[in-house]
Amino acid sequence: MFDGGIMKGWQRFVLLTAAAVIIIAGGLFAWQRYSDWRAERLAEEAALKDAKKTVAEQTAGTEYFLKSTYSDSDMTYAQLFDRVDDRTKKITDAIVSVQSSELGDEQKQAAVDYLNALSATLDAMEMEYRKGLNSSNSVDSMKSAESDYVTTPYNEYSDPWERKRLLDARDEAQKALNEFKDAVRSYNAALKTLRKTTSADQAKLNGFYLVNGTVLSKAITHSDEEVKSTT
Repeated sequence: MFDGGIMKGWQRFVLLTAAAVIIIAGGLFAWQRYSDWRAERLAEEAALKDAKKTVAEQTAGTEYFLKSTYSDSDMTYAQLFDRVDDRTKKITDAIVSVQSSELGDEQKQAAVDYLNALSATLDAMEMEYRKGLNSSNSVDSMKSAESDYVTTPYNEYSDPWERKRLLDARDEAQKALNEFKDAVRSYNAALKTLRKTTSADQAKLNGFYLVNGTVLSKAITHSDEEVKSTT
């Protein structure tokens, strides 16, 4: 009886110990799962905060240039080109940052698509200005060639050269004008793509600061007028 009591007591001890181990192990597992879940949530929250800040900075930078297209600006061409180039580089860095973040795949893709649309819009804007400047310079060269041809006394040797210079200048001016018109239409298309992308991603990027609708509409209206004037 004594030995049997000891055996039963030992068995109860073993069972209780096993149960305690299982409970503790289960608790540790549950705590680890909670800790992992909490860490993931904190990482997602931090990634979302960083992404919102990144997108907001690039949006504000882009809006600055959009406003300059329909309101007075004291920027020179050189300043405009330098600042746009700097902004597009920052947008490229922002895209890399978002792509490597802990955002969900759907939200991450929406943010990347939006940032790409911002970059494409600024690239198209810069190209329009560059082609416009080139067209203006080509017209000045053509006028200079016309003036020289008209005012230079006739000479059988110089006249063919002056005539060729004038014809080449006219061809160049026409080519530059056509390129400018193409750039105007490309910028207009980029603006409308940005509006479409912003609208499509609005729900996925809820809480993000995206380009202001009024600013974008004014930029598009101004661009539409440019398209009409160059048609």
